[in-house]
Amino acid sequence: MIGDLTQRSNKSIHSPSETDRGFTSGNQMDKPAAQNLKLSQEIEQLRKEKEEIESTFTDKIDSLEKKVQIEKEQKEEAEIKAKRAEENLIKEKKQKQDIKVKLENEELLERKLFEKENERKDFEIKLNYETLAKEEVIENANELEQKLKDETERRRNIEDENRRTKNENEKLKKEIKRIKIDYDDKLTLACDFETKYLVQVDEKNKLKKETEQKEIERQDALRDKLEEKKRKENALQQIEIINKQIDELNDKLLTAQQTAQIKTEECNEFQQKYEKYEQKFKQEQSKKQESEAQKVETEKENWKMKRDNEKIKYQVAQLKQKYGNEKIESEITEIENKQKEKDQKIQQLEESNRHLEEQKRIQEEEINKLKKDKQKEKQETEIERIEKERKEEEINKLKDENKKMKEEIEKLNKENQIKKIQDIKNKSQEEIEKVKPKPSQDFPIAIHNPDPSDIDFSDIDGRMKKITKKQQKWNSISLTQVIENGIWEIETEFNNSGIGSVAVGIVQDSCNIQAGQHCNQTSMASFAGKTWSGNVYCKQKEISGNTAYDNNQIIKQELNFEQGTLIFFVDGVQQPVYISGIKEKVRFFVCMYDAGSSCIIRSLKKLTSPTSEHIPNEKAINW
Repeated sequence: MIGDLTQRSNKSIHSPSETDRGFTSGNQMDKPAAQNLKLSQEIEQLRKEKEEIESTFTDKIDSLEKKVQIEKEQKEEAEIKAKRAEENLIKEKKQKQDIKVKLENEELLERKLFEKENERKDFEIKLNYETLAKEEVIENANELEQKLKDETERRRNIEDENRRTKNENEKLKKEIKRIKIDYDDKLTLACDFETKYLVQVDEKNKLKKETEQKEIERQDALRDKLEEKKRKENALQQIEIINKQIDELNDKLLTAQQTAQIKTEECNEFQQKYEKYEQKFKQEQSKKQESEAQKVETEKENWKMKRDNEKIKYQVAQLKQKYGNEKIESEITEIENKQKEKDQKIQQLEESNRHLEEQKRIQEEEINKLKKDKQKEKQETEIERIEKERKEEEINKLKDENKKMKEEIEKLNKENQIKKIQDIKNKSQEEIEKVKPKPSQDFPIAIHNPDPSDIDFSDIDGRMKKITKKQQKWNSISLTQVIENGIWEIETEFNNSGIGSVAVGIVQDSCNIQAGQHCNQTSMASFAGKTWSGNVYCKQKEISGNTAYDNNQIIKQELNFEQGTLIFFVDGVQQPVYISGIKEKVRFFVCMYDAGSSCIIRSLKKLTSPTSEHIPNEKAINW
């Protein structure tokens, strides 16, 4: 509208100029009256149009104001409704909160009650399971302990019996060896006595010319010898029989040990099986407990579901009263879907319980199989026990037979062999004592004094001699007894010899010892004292290895012309270094240095047999 008015006003403004131009161009003179009329007409038209426009605008403004007023009223009504709705919502919220608080309090109480009931049920179930498990474990443990005790007792009895039989067999073997050794010794003695007897008989026959009696005795001895050989052969045969029986007993012992070892292995296998059975039983119990716990949980969940359903029904009834049916039906569908899911879970749990029951049934079948196997093993052990008893009876019989054989052997040894050997021994000893000389012969001790101004002699008991030195110098003192055959022994003892400046030994009989002569000469062999560390000197040769001796020790020299040796002893202990190759006449001597020192010559003997023997680390110096 405003645009139309502006266009019209523009047209009215431009129209006079165009008329003026027309007048000027056509008539060149304007008429003011005509122009004024036209202007007035145009002004009126414009005024009319303006009034029309103003009227239209006023109408529109009125209509708009009415609309605004209506909208204000509607807004006020809407605000009032909104306030009322908010107040209603606040009231409903308060009511809902109160209901929720009540429901939560009720649920808390119900949960607490339910939890307490569940705890009580769980505690009762656990107690029942624990009591059952403990009773079963105690029974199984008692059975195992009893079985193990029985097995250990059997094993101990078998081992004790085996040890006894072994000990008896070893004793038998030792006894047989001892009998053999005694028998051999006696035979050797008898043979020695017989040989000596025969030699002596021959010598006696030569001396007394009594050949007939000696021949008879020799024949008797030979006869006895033949009889002894026969008895020896019989004894050896009996010993071989006993050895065979002992070998058989050892074989039986080995078999018994093998059976015992097999039984121990079987016992170990049985223990392993029983441990596996216990593990399976524990697993089954745990599975049972889990299944029953699952059952309890399902019952709890069912009970909860029932309570929830009742609550839901109650809440649905309240909601229907408040909000209508459509919303409630949608919520009911959701609840039903949840219920279906719970039902599916319950079915799954039931299927798992069925599966567990099937596993239980399979395990019970396996347990029955194990029980049958145990019964079979018991039967086998009974059979083995019977066999053991039979073997033990056989072993006892063999023991009795061994005892009888022992008694027979002892009788043979005591009654027959020992008596005859003793008779032969007595006869031979009597005849030997008549012929042989005494075992050792004491000789008087006589000493050569090369320096009377330094050396004194004295008797002690009519047999021993004492040599005493007066001056501080060397002197060698020899015995007058010349030795050229047999076995001789001399014992000496030094006193107050200072640091052991002494020596003992032998000297050639052709050597004439002078006053002040030292022992280290070409014609001498000596065993020196502590000063020279117990060295041995022979014709100016020196060797170590003997024990150094000092005061109050007994030094013995054994001169054996049969072997050509001179062996030294210190307090009865044989020394390793000795003199060999002695084949000429010699004399014993001693050598001393310190004033106030003394030497006691305790004995000088001729022996029938040597007292020395071969010892480790022997060393010889050739004479």
